[in-house]
Amino acid sequence: MPSSIHPDSASSLDARASVRPASMQDVDALCEMYQEVIAELEKRKNYPLWHWGIYPNEETVRDAIERGEMVILAIDGKLAGAAKVNEELEGEEYVLWKGTSPRSIHLFTIRPGFTGMHASDWFLMRLIKEKRSSHIDSLRLNLIVGNKPAKNLYLRCGFVSCGCADVLLEDEGVLPFELMEYIYE
Repeated sequence: MPSSIHPDSASSLDARASVRPASMQDVDALCEMYQEVIAELEKRKNYPLWHWGIYPNEETVRDAIERGEMVILAIDGKLAGAAKVNEELEGEEYVLWKGTSPRSIHLFTIRPGFTGMHASDWFLMRLIKEKRSSHIDSLRLNLIVGNKPAKNLYLRCGFVSCGCADVLLEDEGVLPFELMEYIYE
């Protein structure tokens, strides 16, 4: 698996980080974390075009937890990131995929204060590794066209671009997505 994680950072995170399914007791902390992430994005550039209350929102978080789709990254026992993994992907019908039995990653984020330690690389590589044993052949995701930080992360971790599409979403309107895929070999 490709990765640009510095060996010292990886071994440090291996000893300090863990991934676990989210529970209903995590709802408030997750909502708070997503609001912190969005506030931080607003100070610079809100690449994913997230707006708390529209997407994501508390209902999104609760639903993902109830369905067993939300996972949490903890570093030193503190909530450091989260992601939602399921079978749905907005815009998937607009590109040709290699995989036929995928899962999709949504709401992938690292909390402010945990950036700069390669936590995003570590977390994404851990998701890739854990999902490998889930009888799937690929992971998919979409990101807003021009979201270079996210795209660079996904490319470093072995995802490839499958194309772009303008996709109409119920609450957000039309968004320009780039769709990417990781193929298990």
